[in-house]
Amino acid sequence: MKGATYVDLGGAYNVSGSVTAYFKVDNLLNKSPEPAPQSTVYYGVNPYLYDVLGRMYRVGLRMAF
Repeated sequence: MKGATYVDLGGAYNVSGSVTAYFKVDNLLNKSPEPAPQSTVYYGVNPYLYDVLGRMYRVGLRMAF
């Protein structure tokens, strides 16, 4: 079974002393997982070994009170 390499990208910016804006992109290149040769898998892919969601975006603010 071949391996897979996924690329993630993220960053953060301090807006003020107590507020931080951040972003994150998981599976930036939207790499499809390798098929798994086992019979007890989800759509031919083992979700414990590979990303089954595809590209995912997160954006948010962190605040310290």
